[in-house]
Amino acid sequence: MVFARVTPRRLRHSGALTALALALGACSPVAAFAAPEAELLVRFEPGASSGERSAGHREGGGTVEGRLASEGVDVVDLRPGQGIADALDSYRSNPDVEYAEPNAVLSIAGASNDLDAGLWGLDNSGQERGRPDADIDAPEGWGLIAGSAFAPADYAVGVVDTGIDSGHEDLAGKVVSACLTALGGGGTLSAGCADDNGHGTHASGTIAATGDNGRGIVGVAPGARILMCKALDSKGSGYLSDIVACMNDIVARRAAHRIRVMSLSIGGAGSETLRAAVDNAYASGVLVVAAAGNQGDSSITYPAGYANAVSVGATDRQDARASFSNVNDDVEISAPGVGIVSTVPGGYATYSGTSMAAPHVAGAAALVGAKDGRTGAALRA
Repeated sequence: MVFARVTPRRLRHSGALTALALALGACSPVAAFAAPEAELLVRFEPGASSGERSAGHREGGGTVEGRLASEGVDVVDLRPGQGIADALDSYRSNPDVEYAEPNAVLSIAGASNDLDAGLWGLDNSGQERGRPDADIDAPEGWGLIAGSAFAPADYAVGVVDTGIDSGHEDLAGKVVSACLTALGGGGTLSAGCADDNGHGTHASGTIAATGDNGRGIVGVAPGARILMCKALDSKGSGYLSDIVACMNDIVARRAAHRIRVMSLSIGGAGSETLRAAVDNAYASGVLVVAAAGNQGDSSITYPAGYANAVSVGATDRQDARASFSNVNDDVEISAPGVGIVSTVPGGYATYSGTSMAAPHVAGAAALVGAKDGRTGAALRA
């Protein structure tokens, strides 16, 4: 099905992002953490020697499976049959250990996939009984870009998700090579990023689907490319260690691909390791944009709840808060998140959730950065 190129509407937020007037929309609810049975994330005190680290692992019953270098964290396997609670007690009682926590699993929530015929989040003219101008004003934002906003440009947006359909008609030529995958809990990267779920392709289309090609949809930043790192499996679940490894890879490649923004439509309970990864990205000039969560209450989910991440809520086509969207003091911007049409492997579908809202904001922030070169805190201001 072909969707006409539409003109979007505005966000409630001041500063650079408001220049593009984005209102976030999300596809799937934020994930919840589930503790795996036999893996921990352990960070030793900065002054701990290699001998003290080795002794700490022996006492705790752990074997180092991998390492998240940017955070100084060891990914640790436990002995068969060893309980996580006992292992945590052992590590946490060691004066050489700064912290130990479960290598939790994040899982995206299910999303509706009823097809919707309009890109109201980009330009709302009142279609489908919507409120005119309840959008992110994407066409106005495109007009700020020198030349054509639809022409391929030399900047990318980092995305950690379920992967991407690189052969999709609206995403062909958009995927930065080489895209990578981290699955299984070890925080180890391997080649490839095929999407066996659909969530990552949907988020990527909202950010950067090709415009002016007479087919499908158009993304908020249609000239951008996508640096995808797949950390979520076919069920939409992934280990915290793998998510952090993907975040670190995007930060490491930021200069080569002019990445100023990272989109994370995932979330769950707090983690020191995840906080460190967000802080590292922010300090490196990469703005982390994250879904606020779909519990429909005042719950705070992470990474959205961290000070150095932009927490994005969802609005509907009447410019009202989506019923499922979390609302709390950490939500600093909201964007379209109900009935959002985007790419999925082999076609198009409509999803709802804060997972769809976050890519709207990520795309808008990327446009601002491409226009005037702002990064990190300056891009957020």
